[in-house]
Amino acid sequence: MTTLPLSQNAFLSVFSPPDSSVAKSQLEISNDLDMVLIWMQELMRSSDPKLPSNRIKVALKNVCGTEDILLLRYIDSMRSDFKRRDVSIDGLDLRGTASTVAVLKRGYEFGVRYLRLDPVHQTLFERSLHAVLRTLFPEKTLLRIYSQLFSRDVASVTRILESIGLGEQIRNTVMRLAVGHVKTHVTETCSGEWDEPQLQELDRWIETELYPRINVFPSAGSKSVSWEINEAAGEYDFIAALKGIARDRLLDLRITESFDIVVDYPDSCPALEEMKLCLTASDQRASLVNSFIQACNKRLLHSAVNTTDIISFYIALIRGFLVIDPRGVLLDKVARPLRRYLKDRDDTVQKIVHGILDTENELAELAHELKRPTKEKYDDLDVNWCPDPIDALPDFKKGKVGDIIGALISLFDSSEVFVAECISLFAIELLGLTDYDVSEVLFRLELLKLRFGENEISALDVMVRDLVESKRVNAAVHSDGLIGSYYSLTVISHLYWPNIARETFKQPALVEQHFTRYRARFETLKQGRTLHPVPMLGTVVLELEFKGKLVEFTVDPLRASVVALFEKSSRLTLGDIMAELQLEKGYAVRAVNFWIKSGILYEPETEVYITLEGDEVSEGHKPSSGFSEDLNDELERDVLVMAKYLPFVTGMLTNLGASPVAKIHGFLKMLVPKDIGGYSATEKQLEMYLDHLVEEDKVEVVGGKYKLRK
Repeated sequence: MTTLPLSQNAFLSVFSPPDSSVAKSQLEISNDLDMVLIWMQELMRSSDPKLPSNRIKVALKNVCGTEDILLLRYIDSMRSDFKRRDVSIDGLDLRGTASTVAVLKRGYEFGVRYLRLDPVHQTLFERSLHAVLRTLFPEKTLLRIYSQLFSRDVASVTRILESIGLGEQIRNTVMRLAVGHVKTHVTETCSGEWDEPQLQELDRWIETELYPRINVFPSAGSKSVSWEINEAAGEYDFIAALKGIARDRLLDLRITESFDIVVDYPDSCPALEEMKLCLTASDQRASLVNSFIQACNKRLLHSAVNTTDIISFYIALIRGFLVIDPRGVLLDKVARPLRRYLKDRDDTVQKIVHGILDTENELAELAHELKRPTKEKYDDLDVNWCPDPIDALPDFKKGKVGDIIGALISLFDSSEVFVAECISLFAIELLGLTDYDVSEVLFRLELLKLRFGENEISALDVMVRDLVESKRVNAAVHSDGLIGSYYSLTVISHLYWPNIARETFKQPALVEQHFTRYRARFETLKQGRTLHPVPMLGTVVLELEFKGKLVEFTVDPLRASVVALFEKSSRLTLGDIMAELQLEKGYAVRAVNFWIKSGILYEPETEVYITLEGDEVSEGHKPSSGFSEDLNDELERDVLVMAKYLPFVTGMLTNLGASPVAKIHGFLKMLVPKDIGGYSATEKQLEMYLDHLVEEDKVEVVGGKYKLRK
């Protein structure tokens, strides 16, 4: 490589001495920059900024082309100045906030207007200024400002804040507050309001009251990630979004109230209809199911609630949830715990059957339900078939969801328990008839056949025919006038009638005479057949006279026989009554207690009874129809019903020894044959009957276990 010598001209061209005029110009520019910067700094803190002086104007011209350097130095000065001021808007009202920001913004912008900034540097300044001012407005401050959403000054503050680049934060804050306002409004106005639709009024409130307040903001129609896009309009549909939030909040509220809404059915149908409209997502459906089941477990499915109320609630549940979901999927899910609980209750069958057959019962709506035509069975080959809903449980049964009686009967694996209870109840009703009019019974019998099938309740046909035949026999027996018309019998086929009390007692001589004559006449009419009395069953109308005062009672034959004994003597002991009527102690005690409660007898000393005469008969203790009151006496009814099980109870206790109620109950279910009606009693009824046997000294209880008395 060859090295060339450096010439003098080349050296001077690189290292020539500075031109004095150029150096002077650069110094002047630097001074002008400092002068303009000082002037602009003074404007920052001036409440009344002045126009630039002639000297400043000259300096502004001289610094032309160096605005980028000046701007950077000014931005640093602006940041330092803002930090030194330690500005705070906490505690200021809306007007004070707007004024403070406007003064700061005007002070920092005033001097910059005299700089000839290109668009890039102008944008740089604005961003820097906005960043400084935005530090005054953290999220909590924006929430405080816009919590006054309906104040007149909000719009003016919004314009100021938007000018410093807070538009996005404002939109998010207003949206957040508007959502909270919607939720609060829904809670305050819709809680407990189930008898009127609420969605239409909520939509009106959003459109005419809430949205107009939000829409005054310049950015109300701008794009925000929190709203859904209305593609047709090319903008965000705030109203639709707010309505959706209102619907979701209303649904959440109704889910928490769902238990009470069902209780209030049918008055709550408008709320149920709106739940149907709002319930669109799977997670909402799951929330409803879980919330409702929890409420049922807490408020319904425990021993403090009687069975009748639980069944009534189940009926309302079926009807109410079919409004929400006509397919029955939700009903199937929420009803399962309730159905399991009802199945375990001892008196469920009895309550349901009484409701179906007794129009005066608390569950009389079941009797009306029975009269409705049953729906046709679901056909899987139907051309309109569609698959089970995706959220249905594997064993969901389509086509049976609206059948209330069917739903109640399906609580148990077999309908036999219901049939047995129906027969027992019909037996009591038929035996209580005094005019042999079975027209109403026949009507209900036909309805039961449609429900259970003719073969299941064939015994009822025999029982009804016995009443019809008894009417003809009774007319034939009385045709010769040898037996008074006041004495009538119901002739029953003992193999088909359940719950026939086998206990007997010695009836009054006059009654025995009438029965003997009646039986002889019957044997003439029905060759090869005879009659055996069932003295525990029947109806007697008595007129008791006390010093010319008549008191009428309608009672059973046992009570009539007991009070008839006092015609011969006004004072009798319990032993006298038992000996005269050949009656067990328990029956005698209950019969006497009835007359004591009715104000006819009085017990001056233990097991000694006398009649009360004349005005001594208490008006407050005289029922106009003793028998009608007694029919509602659960203990009396159960004793008569349970009497047919005595041989089985005795045999079991003889073979197994002392046993608890639950064990006896379980064995009777297996031992009692169906040809006598089977065993349909509840564990509670069995316990009451065993206690009755204890009173009669037939059974004793030791340590919670029952055993035969030796």
